[in-house]
This record gives sequence, C-alpha cells and structure tokens, in this order.
Amino acid sequence: MPYNEVQLTAMWTSTVAMEVLNESVSVSRHPQIPDDPVIAKETVQKIIFIFAILIIPISIFGCIGNILSLFVLIHHRMRTTTNCCLAALAVSDFLVLFHSLWYSMIIIYKSRDPVSAANLRRLTYPVIGAYGSVVTARITTWLTTLLSIERFVAVYCPMRARTICGKKQTYLGILMIYLLTIIAFLPHALKYRPETVTNNNRTIVILHKTILGKNYQFCAIYGTILNILFRFIPIVLLIILNILIVKAIRQTWNLRRIMSKGGNHCNMSEQNRITVMLLIVSFVFLICILPGALNSITSQIRQDYSRHGSKQNLFACISCVTYFLETVNSSINFIIYMAFSAKFCRTYQEIFCCIKPTAVSRSSTREIIRFVRRPLGSTGSSGCNGTRDFRLSAILTDQRRHQFHKSRCTAISSFDMENIKLLSQRDKNLSGDSDIGVVQYS
Repeated sequence: MPYNEVQLTAMWTSTVAMEVLNESVSVSRHPQIPDDPVIAKETVQKIIFIFAILIIPISIFGCIGNILSLFVLIHHRMRTTTNCCLAALAVSDFLVLFHSLWYSMIIIYKSRDPVSAANLRRLTYPVIGAYGSVVTARITTWLTTLLSIERFVAVYCPMRARTICGKKQTYLGILMIYLLTIIAFLPHALKYRPETVTNNNRTIVILHKTILGKNYQFCAIYGTILNILFRFIPIVLLIILNILIVKAIRQTWNLRRIMSKGGNHCNMSEQNRITVMLLIVSFVFLICILPGALNSITSQIRQDYSRHGSKQNLFACISCVTYFLETVNSSINFIIYMAFSAKFCRTYQEIFCCIKPTAVSRSSTREIIRFVRRPLGSTGSSGCNGTRDFRLSAILTDQRRHQFHKSRCTAISSFDMENIKLLSQRDKNLSGDSDIGVVQYS
C-alpha cells in the first residue's frame, strides 16, 4: 500500500464506540490529542472487541424475544392500554438491538479487513450511528416513562384511569413520542457527509462535517437540550413515579394484612402482578440507563474526559460498558413478561406452543361452584349455601379446577370432604355421594 494511502486511512479510522455513544459535540477541535495516561490504546481496542463479542448473543436473543413479545401483545385478548405501550416498547427495543448488532458486526469486520470495515462504517454512520441508535434509545426512554405514568394513574386514580389513560390517549402518546423524537434528532443525521475518494485503485470513504456539524456552539447547546429533554427529565420522572407507586403498594398490602388478621395475603391478582412487572421493567431500565447518563454528564463537565480529551481512552472503555448495559435493558423485557404475567404466558403458549386455550379466562370470568344436589343432612338457608360454595371454591386447587372444567360432574373426594367438614360448622354429617357441578358465566 502506498504511503499516502496509509496516512489517509489512519487519518479517518477511529473507534466506533466513541462515535456511536457520543450525543454531544465538543466546542473546539483537538488536532493533537495526547495519549491517555490511564489506559493504553491497545487495551481500549481489546475491551471494545470483547464487548462487541458479548453484545452479539444478547442482541440476537433480545431481537427474538421482542418479536415474540410483539406477537403476543397484539393478540386480540391482550389489547389493553398497558399492552399497547409494551408493544411500542418492543418495537423500539428491537431497533436498539438492531443497531447494537450492526455496531458489533462492524467491530468484528474491522479486525479482519480494517479498510473495508472503516469504509462501511463511515458510509452508514450518519444514518445508523449518529442518528438511528440515539433516536431508538430515547424512544425507549420515553415509552418506559409513559408506562410508569399509566401505572401511577391506575394506582392513585383507579376510577378515572379509563378516562385519563384511555386507548385514544395512549395511542396519541405513543405516536407523539415516536414523531417528536424522530424530528428532534434530525440534526444528528445532517452533521456528517460521506465522500468517496479513489486512490491507486483503492476506494476510501471519508466522513466530512457539514456546515451544521461545523457549528460547534449550536451542536453543544442543542445536544445539551436534547440530553435534558430525552434523557434526564424521563429518568427523574421515573424515579419519582416509581417511589410513589411502591409507597402505595406497600400501604395496600399492609391494609390487606391487617384486614385478613394475619391470613394469607401473598396471593396477588393479575393487576397487582402487572404493577409489579412494570415496576421491575422500570427498575431494570434505571439500573441500565443511569450509568450512561452519569457518563454523559461527566463528559460535559470535564473537557478532558471526552472523545476529544486527554482521557479519551477511559471515556471509550466506560462508554462500551454503558452501551452494553443499554443492550441488556432492551433484551430482558421478554423474560420479565413471562415471569410476572400469567396472561402473557398463557397467550404465548397458545400462539407458539400449540396449547389449546382454556375454556374460561381467570381475568374475565368468575367461577361459581354449586351443589347439583344438596348433601344429605344439610340444613341451612340459601345464604349459608352461598357462603359454603364460596369457601369451597377458595380451597380448590388450580389442578382440581381444571379437572372440573373437563368432567363438569365429579364426585367429592375425601380431601374435599375433610375441608368441607373443617370449614362448614353446620354440615358435619355430609354424605360422600353428593354431586358437584361447575357453572361459568362471564
């Protein structure tokens, strides 16, 4: 390779992580940057390569999980306001993981063919790197905040939740988040312009800054405003809303424990499980996003700690870690849904595991267990029978209920008889040949 081509290649070859992760532009140029005394350049390249290898399996798993989540969440039985937000979040998470995969592929390709990889990176960086990766990450931030707002309204204003957070309001909020974020970050795509140069039968792509990109004062001020609106304000709202939601849940659980007088209060309804699930989604998001936000604040406060500063190698390593955490955040939601939402898990099994849907859904159907023929020796009013039926339905396990759904008419087992004798003070001489039936209505 001729000497001038080596110089040209080295001039425009830079670390991909430092460019993808940086959202604000330095105010001044740094033509000669001293080496970082803390971390060597070779160490930075090894760390970037290791994290690029780790990101690939996580991103692939996350992409598959988000696709499966989207299919489940758009099912006709799952169309609620919360699930609409989760479906929109699955789309943005999938796009974040797509950019992560692209970033990792460029790093691996660069280790085999540095010139071709650098050309591909510079050619796609204005749209995919500087614009796409940032936009999708900030959409995810505001969608997570929208979920916390919806759950806060459901907890503190349950009677007005359908009015405040109805489907129309939710669809409008999701649409506004996508449109405003896409429009607000358009200057990021207009800051760079790739140019192709041919030298000795070798094509090299050079990345030039446009007039907008050379306006360092505008880029610095505008980048700070975007950081405040699309990163710090949502994070502060998430912290405040989640603290208030946790406080309300603790008060509710303490009240139930007092009312039940030490009874079993650990069983949660589907709505409570959804609230806990969304809290975990928000907590995981905060854990994975806060390091990146703190890293961005530090780079803006200290000029030496940036991609153009004297500690650029340290900045590159920490940026790789924060980028890895954001990838993990976009990949883990499917596991949280499967662990905490019984309805999501059942719908997933019906769609992808070919399991027949149950005849009755717990969330929308009540089960009444009544005696087809009154047991011998029982004397009592209809009110007592209703109380006994309610107690009997409470002690039946899920497996026995499923058996009742199949048979519709089974004899009372000795286990059930013992529970009836313990719970029903007036019916001590129940006969063992009484029939029991199941009546269901929506």
